[in-house]
Amino acid sequence: LSLRHFVLRYLWELFCCSLSVQLGTLWLTSGTFGVIPLYSLLCNFFVVPFSAVILYFFLLYLVVMGLHLENALTLVTRLLLILATILDKAVMFFAGLPYTPIRYQPHVTEQLLMLWCTGYLYFFLRDRENRRP
Repeated sequence: LSLRHFVLRYLWELFCCSLSVQLGTLWLTSGTFGVIPLYSLLCNFFVVPFSAVILYFFLLYLVVMGLHLENALTLVTRLLLILATILDKAVMFFAGLPYTPIRYQPHVTEQLLMLWCTGYLYFFLRDRENRRP
């Protein structure tokens, strides 16, 4: 899919990345925790960019800490706390939606089958990508 608009391309790449991570770790989350996260893709549309903002503010925190500006350090610390609180409330919102986790505890054979399918799909797509002229 070729998207020329920056925002649409960013959202598409975020969706594809989130989907690949969710599918790649599905066997692990279902096998270990016994749940399949239902709203994780929607949650990632907020969490991933907001986490990047928090990381940039943490970088600012490190710079201000190196400059020994205590008032600015207090301000940046408060901003980080506010941002982390907003992120926590957003995750709690998605966790509180109805039918959020699908409870499913697969057998070991099913877990291995999901892992095998994930690996097969990865190598199939990688080989297909390498064959393109």
